[in-house]
Amino acid sequence: MHAFLNLSPEEQVAWLAALGQPKMRAGQIRRWILAGRAEWLPALSGTFQNSIALARFPDETVPGAPTGLSGTTGDGQVSLSWSPPTNAGGSPIVSYTVVVSGGGNTFPTAPITGTSTTVSGLRNLTSYTFAVAATNAGGTGPYSPATAAVTPAVPIVPAPVSPPRARYGYWMIGSKGDVYAFGDARSFQGASVGTATAVDLEPTRSGNGYWILDDLGRVYPRGDAVDHGSVDRSKLDPGETATALSATSTGNGYWIFTNRGRALTFGDATFHGDIHDLALSGPVLDSIPTPSGNGYYMVASDGGIFALGDATYHGSMGGQRLNAPVQSLVPDRSGLGYWLVAADGGTFAFGDAPFHGSMGGTKLAKPVTGMVRAGTGYLMVGEDGGIFDFSGTPNGFQGSLGAHPPTNPITSVAVLEATG
Repeated sequence: MHAFLNLSPEEQVAWLAALGQPKMRAGQIRRWILAGRAEWLPALSGTFQNSIALARFPDETVPGAPTGLSGTTGDGQVSLSWSPPTNAGGSPIVSYTVVVSGGGNTFPTAPITGTSTTVSGLRNLTSYTFAVAATNAGGTGPYSPATAAVTPAVPIVPAPVSPPRARYGYWMIGSKGDVYAFGDARSFQGASVGTATAVDLEPTRSGNGYWILDDLGRVYPRGDAVDHGSVDRSKLDPGETATALSATSTGNGYWIFTNRGRALTFGDATFHGDIHDLALSGPVLDSIPTPSGNGYYMVASDGGIFALGDATYHGSMGGQRLNAPVQSLVPDRSGLGYWLVAADGGTFAFGDAPFHGSMGGTKLAKPVTGMVRAGTGYLMVGEDGGIFDFSGTPNGFQGSLGAHPPTNPITSVAVLEATG
């Protein structure tokens, strides 16, 4: 308790008279002290308070200044915290007082018993500074250095960030360069191939573009696809045509494959060998890189498989009687197996590739011209734009052209599996 309160009434009157304040009433002084406001009254100077304390409690002094005062702004308020003074003045700290300065005003808070408080009722976008003093039985000590200016404001709550949305769909390419998009796939324009035949469409990694390839080896980049070059036909044999384009994992290059088993590299695509110097029983109708991009497979119309680079041979249909020529090879996601599809929809699984179903034995309006990996399985496309879904996912089928076949036959299908 404040030392003044420990004096007898006669001593209190005597001290007031000695300080030249004989008209001040001791009861009023007591009320001010109990309200924690004595330090704000000019009549009660630090000398007066200290004199009383030293007279009755000679070992007591006022505490030092609190340390580490800091503030965190909020909506119309500032939350403050501090550490007790290193010198408590010989008696326990009984309260703290914070002085608030800002907006042209300076005012103290009511006494605070702990080492933190929230000063509310402040004006947003107005700068304030704060200082804090400690009080013990000897009186109120000096104030701490003022904080740097802090400005209350309505907190800005960031908008919730939605996780990237999975996008799924597919494109079909017609023989004359017409592009048909389904699901989340978008059309970025087709290609005017003239008398040539569009044979493949390869999406970019983002799904926001694609490359179109015609049988003359010309590449048509669309959307965010980058042109890395087209085939120099002077390097091809008579009758040799382009059949497939596959992008590298970076999207900064691609391979173009031909019906003679030639592999041509563009951009950062790496050459892993080819079979153009072999005598083949049938043309190479499809070629595709392994999931790692460090190798590729080639499949001939008789079902023969050629594995190059890190591509692993798991078997083929070469030398076996087929009802229709093989059209496509699709590696599974593990890279430890693959599927083949024939023009009649017959499907053959090798390695660890699971068999998801086939159209073999089913009468088709038009032959199957391609197959692509989708979900945990695959999709097939017919010349009439019919889609046969064996993806193993509920949203695998996103529509087809089967009920309204295009004028020009579909030559290839490509899947969009991306996020964002």
